Amino acid sequence: MGYRIGPFLINEDDQLLFRDGKLVLNTKGKPQHFTETEWKLLLAILNSPDGISGEDLQQLAWPLVSTKDEVQLESRKQTLFTHLSNIWSKLSDNDQNQRKYLQGFPILKFIGPVERVSDIASEHGTRATAAGRKKAAPIPFVRKDAKLKAPLEWPEITEFIRRHGWDFLSMDEFIQIHRHGNWRGWTHEEVQVLENGGNYEPPEDIAQAIAEHAHEKDCNLLFGLCDFDDGQLLMDKSRGFLTLSVKSGSFHDGATLNRLANQRERNGAFTADVQRFRAKYAATWKDLPASPLWHTLSAQPLVLSRDHQIVLAKKTRRAEYAAGKWSATLEEQMLRWHRHEHLRDAGIFECVQRGIWEELGIAVELEDIRLLALGIEWGCFAAAPLFIVRARQTFDEIVEAWRWESADAYELDALDSLPFSLEAIEKALSRSKWHPSARVVRSPQAPVDLTGEWNETARARIFACFQHVKAMQ
Repeated sequence: MGYRIGPFLINEDDQLLFRDGKLVLNTKGKPQHFTETEWKLLLAILNSPDGISGEDLQQLAWPLVSTKDEVQLESRKQTLFTHLSNIWSKLSDNDQNQRKYLQGFPILKFIGPVERVSDIASEHGTRATAAGRKKAAPIPFVRKDAKLKAPLEWPEITEFIRRHGWDFLSMDEFIQIHRHGNWRGWTHEEVQVLENGGNYEPPEDIAQAIAEHAHEKDCNLLFGLCDFDDGQLLMDKSRGFLTLSVKSGSFHDGATLNRLANQRERNGAFTADVQRFRAKYAATWKDLPASPLWHTLSAQPLVLSRDHQIVLAKKTRRAEYAAGKWSATLEEQMLRWHRHEHLRDAGIFECVQRGIWEELGIAVELEDIRLLALGIEWGCFAAAPLFIVRARQTFDEIVEAWRWESADAYELDALDSLPFSLEAIEKALSRSKWHPSARVVRSPQAPVDLTGEWNETARARIFACFQHVKAMQ
């Protein structure tokens, strides 16, 4: 299926562009195609014979984002115009005749007939489908005998676990409480989230701290983990279904707990007040259903690009979480209700989708996401499910989307890539900081020196990703 506009033919399956029956190449000699956002905008114009306004196109490009900030509004208008200019350029006969087929602002529509083509291959042979539609990224090759040492453990955490007689693996601040039996991971169809935990009811001292905390009038409503059940525990190590039980709370519950349990001195040690709080509560999460703490359900996806690069992202100093640190790749709290957009996540996998769309500007498919492990963050006691996401875009394409299509690009100072190889991963896991590679791409406001510590669970995600890829061989 596709569309014919003058001498141009657009293949709907892979968004490739043909002219007079020949595949159009870009300046680098590669097949010319439309980006995801360009294609979305182009389809809207193609299917609006009477035209469509720029405001409607802007809402289509950023459906989950609303803002009254004049600077951001102007920025999005400029970004929209850039996308439309790219479409004009690709559908031009020459540099002097860019708008022969597409009429511009304020109402956008095609000039002349737009013909729907049902069978592109029959008209142009196999050339029209030679590039093929982007499928799930292939799994990188890893030798079956390859072994990766776990990241460095934190002495205070390992001592805490040993003292309580628990059998948990810990990596940095990630304490693993469960994982998929053979590291292949749970699919979207194998995980369900049950809202059966009621409302969060904190003990008196935590409730008082929440009441005293300086809150915004409105805040996002969130989910907190209160139990999990895995069918595979009742059988062998084959696949089972994972059920996550959650309770209702808000952003303020997590913010207050972080203030009570995770304030540190300049030397990295917990403050005296925090030490007293942790002495009382630090071990209570072991029994999740009875835990008096709020365990924000915070998805922790690692994005693996189509060209086998682990996508790393550096948070800005203004970020509310892991400020100035390098993550692999991002973190997203599961929404019960958003205070501005009035939306909610249908499930934890949909939460991953939304987070990647908002921060990186790329769409990912549910079938390309796997849940690998479940843990607790030592510092803030958040529930941290680790995911791997096999993106259908290359690292360069992800960078381009982050620059032009991300709604929350301002949250990141830079993107970088870690090649998926045993040698590169071992080197990264052996260091407490990430030193940017030659492929790093910075934002305009990024500091000169991008070297930074790892996010609290980043190296655990890289470790889990390696185990998953090895299991999938």
